Amino acid sequence: MYLKFLLFAFFYVNIAAAAEVSWRSTKDTTAVLKLIKQSDSCLKKNMLGKAVSYAKDALFLSRSLGYPEAEAKVLLRISIINEKIGYPAQAIRYQKKVIVLYDSLGMTRNAAAAYIRLGVLEGRAKQEEAANVSLNHALQLYKKLKDHQGFIKYELSMAQVYAANDHQQAALQHYLKVQSLEKDSLSAAYLSVLKEIVSTYLGIGALQKAIYYNKQGIKLASHAGLSLQQLHFLLIAAAIQDSIGKKNEALRYYFEALDSAKKAQLPVQEAEALMGIARSFGLAQPQQSMDHLNMALVIARRMGEKKLLADIYNSMSEIYRRRNQFESALQALDQHRVLLDEQVKERRLNRDQVVKVNYELEQQELLFQQRKVLHQRKIIERNSWTIIGITVLALLAILWMYLYKTRQLNKKLAESNYIKDQLFSIIGHDLRTPIGGITQMLALMETENLSSEQSEMVGLMKKQGERAGEILQSLLSWGRAQLKGITVKSVHFDPRPVILKNVELLHSQIMDKGLIVDNQVPAGISIKGDVDHFDFIIRNLISNAIKFSFPKGKITVLAYEMHTIGKMAFSVKDEGVGISEAQQLSFRSNQLQVTFGTEGEKGTGIGLSLSRKFVKANGGKIWLKSVVNEGATFSFSFPK
Repeated sequence: MYLKFLLFAFFYVNIAAAAEVSWRSTKDTTAVLKLIKQSDSCLKKNMLGKAVSYAKDALFLSRSLGYPEAEAKVLLRISIINEKIGYPAQAIRYQKKVIVLYDSLGMTRNAAAAYIRLGVLEGRAKQEEAANVSLNHALQLYKKLKDHQGFIKYELSMAQVYAANDHQQAALQHYLKVQSLEKDSLSAAYLSVLKEIVSTYLGIGALQKAIYYNKQGIKLASHAGLSLQQLHFLLIAAAIQDSIGKKNEALRYYFEALDSAKKAQLPVQEAEALMGIARSFGLAQPQQSMDHLNMALVIARRMGEKKLLADIYNSMSEIYRRRNQFESALQALDQHRVLLDEQVKERRLNRDQVVKVNYELEQQELLFQQRKVLHQRKIIERNSWTIIGITVLALLAILWMYLYKTRQLNKKLAESNYIKDQLFSIIGHDLRTPIGGITQMLALMETENLSSEQSEMVGLMKKQGERAGEILQSLLSWGRAQLKGITVKSVHFDPRPVILKNVELLHSQIMDKGLIVDNQVPAGISIKGDVDHFDFIIRNLISNAIKFSFPKGKITVLAYEMHTIGKMAFSVKDEGVGISEAQQLSFRSNQLQVTFGTEGEKGTGIGLSLSRKFVKANGGKIWLKSVVNEGATFSFSFPK
């Protein structure tokens, strides 16, 4: 009886709601499709801020019209924009909404394609298990439709997921399967698969296989008259020959690509071929290199391709620098930096616009859902006189909806916080480019003939730039750990090369203080843990030892075996200012205060805190021994 009442209420309410739906006019649907077309046009030009703005307007209009098919198309484009801008979680969320809409409309083929894209997105986000589930959903739908092209899309997507997660051999098997299914085709899609096969073989070091398939690609693209694809294969062939030292062969391919690009009127690829020729000539024929770079520069300026212009100026700067033409090198480097800054600014504006639209869409989604709830409530209340049972069910449904909406609101707040954290990360990354550029320019200036006062000022500014870079890198590492948590990729490795690399990286700071670094870590030992974590810890401890060492002092790096617990211990010992008992107590409680080095150097305190977390994550311990004015020894252990 209860079930009968529920079914009666459901059908009655929906019939009443259907009576209130107004038919969409042709003018309204045309307006939605026009906005979608404008968004697509901006997307092709990489104007992501404008693209997402048009998409937002199209979404609002399609929802107000009750036009779910157009809504699905718009949400797909918003998902693509979020993926391009670097927000995979948002892209996945919008893609799932696309699937819901196509499922509700019974558009099976569209739903299968949406599942394919969702699987690829999840694979790129390192969510392999979820990606396999989504792609299997797509495969089942394609089997139901008996769609041969759908099977090919599934295999290709599986290859992309494996490739994104560094399973190159598995990816290669799927790419080869797609190639065998498409072997009778001479389409651009088939040539794209060949290009992926070449790239995968290069990735696993199978050079001859890569060359074989690349030659096939050149031949087939030429036969099919697909100039752009042929150019891609020619440029890959040239790069391969260049990488193995066959300069003449590389130049032959580059010149062939240049001729093809001119005939096909593909200026971007023409500029890329010219840059490749310049790289192949190199310093052996600097004038030839510069002539070709200048030709590429003219094309890039005409096209307004800022990334291409930046690469060309960077190559010019390197040639000028090797020829000791430092003024020209600085001018080219300055142009390179200005173009990079413009690109960074554009990316930041695009990201800000996308973040803003994401927030507006979330708010609009909440309002849309609230209106939907209110509309349902109105229908239920209007018809409540028909049966008391319907009223009771309506009240229960409303209560459940309010609870559901509360949970949804909490989820939206968490996602908003996630976007805020992403903005913090973006800002931090964008700061690295100008700081690095300043440090590079100051390093170039140090080589010029300056007065002693100027030389001292330049050297001081370079030190400040390097320290700012160190602080920023620590902040970024800390932020990454806060956002994503600490993930350990444990492998067996020899720690000595890692230590030597960091001593070399810190060489200028060591020389500035006239220090001696005695590396007593023997070669051939093996420990187990995350190489990147060990690299961060040892660099931080050596850097701290440099800061707190007196000039002309000594830093000793030791390693010894802890037989009783099966671990290897490492120590970094300095002969500097040392650490007081009170500070040592603070260190043990993970609250060590920031102090200044012997020459006024200051850190953030983040590096040591993060080192402690990395050591703990790898199953080790960290400890400290120190005597004031005699030095300090920081030690930590790693499993063998």
